[in-house]
Amino acid sequence: LTKCPRTVLTNSLRHLGTAWSNFYDGVAGKRSDDPGKPVFRKRLGKNERATFQVDPRHKHPIDVNNQTVSIPGLGPVKVVLTEEVVGDLSSMTVKRKGNIWLISFSVINVEHSLIKRNAHKFIEYPDNPTDTTLNPDRRGVAAMDLSVVSGAVATTDGATIFSLFNEAVLRSNEHHEQRKTKYQRVYSRKQEQLYLAHGITRDANGAWPKNATALLSKKGVKKNTRNMEKLQDNIAVLDLHELFRKTDAIHKFTTKLVQENHTIVVETLMLYGMTKALSRGFRRRMHEACMGKIIEQLKYKCAWYNRSLIFVDQCFPSSKRCSNTACHEKNKHLLLKDRTWVCTACNTIHVRDETAAFNLWQEGWRLLEEFFQQNNSNCLAAGSVVRGRQGVVFSVNPIKPKKRKTTPKSLQKTISPLAQSG
Repeated sequence: LTKCPRTVLTNSLRHLGTAWSNFYDGVAGKRSDDPGKPVFRKRLGKNERATFQVDPRHKHPIDVNNQTVSIPGLGPVKVVLTEEVVGDLSSMTVKRKGNIWLISFSVINVEHSLIKRNAHKFIEYPDNPTDTTLNPDRRGVAAMDLSVVSGAVATTDGATIFSLFNEAVLRSNEHHEQRKTKYQRVYSRKQEQLYLAHGITRDANGAWPKNATALLSKKGVKKNTRNMEKLQDNIAVLDLHELFRKTDAIHKFTTKLVQENHTIVVETLMLYGMTKALSRGFRRRMHEACMGKIIEQLKYKCAWYNRSLIFVDQCFPSSKRCSNTACHEKNKHLLLKDRTWVCTACNTIHVRDETAAFNLWQEGWRLLEEFFQQNNSNCLAAGSVVRGRQGVVFSVNPIKPKKRKTTPKSLQKTISPLAQSG
């Protein structure tokens, strides 16, 4: 304990106190969600994590010129800084993922710096965005279609398309998937050799017994050899790199849409139902496309930048309808595997994802014009709720906490029978 920095122990207690405060706020109804009881992190294995408090009176720990960070007890450590640290440094957390060490910084007093940096990115729009004389190109509305092939495709003018994941990112992900499959096969083969060497065999269905790890521990054998642990580290690193690439691409994509447009139009998807239905390959591609993450980022970024977010009704035929404004013929025989199709009425060739984005863009403008006509308004109120026959607009008002009427499940176990009867 004398060698361990004092701030590491202090921050451990601080994190534990925050977790319990969040739990009791959820029980009292002060939060919209129920975080549940704190779960203690396992200290053994590869869950190493430590938080160091930064004293502003001492020397700044980040050296940009030498690309080093001074960690208490270790001294200067060589790092790769991914971005500039804006504001005053409060604390830094060092953690391990696979065989890679990561460090994250917590900063304060960043509002003025961010506003100054992003001041040139905001675009001013006319008071009446639906007036063709003031807005002949119909700028300011972006439509996005979630795709299992390229993540998402969007249009801001109804004529051109740009994708979330470019070809380089897709090829890199495919290469990493091949390497990950190779490591998993080697790991599975070594695991089988370990089980057979200690008399553990498969059952009639060809599966290993569920208590195989317990059987090995009784014999004093670890469930993973040293080479198997190295393979797990390699798999974890590949997953981490893929996560970083996707997260970076999604943040840039959603930020560009929100900063450059006053309204975002997306389709309403039943993501939970889609994960339980259809084929296994489709469900895997849907998870890799990060559909839920994209919608989640659009929600809070629209609230940040005071933008409107339209959710078109899930029954709207975005992929089946012809995007030609003079046609709008519906292809009732379109299947999920069909990526391209030809309209029988106007002979227009359609690409499934691009057609869906164009149709959503047209439907978004129709909803806005309908909203203006019903409310006799000539301006777009940021965060206003639009109701239409085919869709709704997400309101960017702050979320109000829900009041609980019954005792939550997380607290029922902690209440004694005597207290319940009384």
